[in-house]
Amino acid sequence: MTDKPIWLYNGVAYPPPLMGYGMMASQFVKEGRNAKGELTIDRINRRMEKLNNVAFPVTTYDEMLRFRRAVEQMEVWITYWDLYLDRVNERKFYFGDFSVEIVAYEDAGAAVLKPSRFKSMKCNVIDMGVADRIPG
Repeated sequence: MTDKPIWLYNGVAYPPPLMGYGMMASQFVKEGRNAKGELTIDRINRRMEKLNNVAFPVTTYDEMLRFRRAVEQMEVWITYWDLYLDRVNERKFYFGDFSVEIVAYEDAGAAVLKPSRFKSMKCNVIDMGVADRIPG
């Protein structure tokens, strides 16, 4: 095993997600019919990738907050091993829905308890279709 991350978000390593998230690749097309009534299809851009239900194990408040703030930035360059290109690639993605389950609270001296431990932190990460940057 190695200490290398499986992804970099804007060049920064985050804890690896749990294995088992879904990877989808969608192809957008413009379709229509020609004068003979035959279906014509024009490919638009390349296949767009979606990393579905990317989940992280139990996290602390600081880890959750760090990732939640990254998600709030919406757009991110992710460096990862591209299964289609069979090499390291850097591609622009945006974060979709974010969710997390609170499993513990602590007394932070406020009028209410503060969440302190979390599990099942999840989000979707969706390809923006921007040209790739090949890391050097």
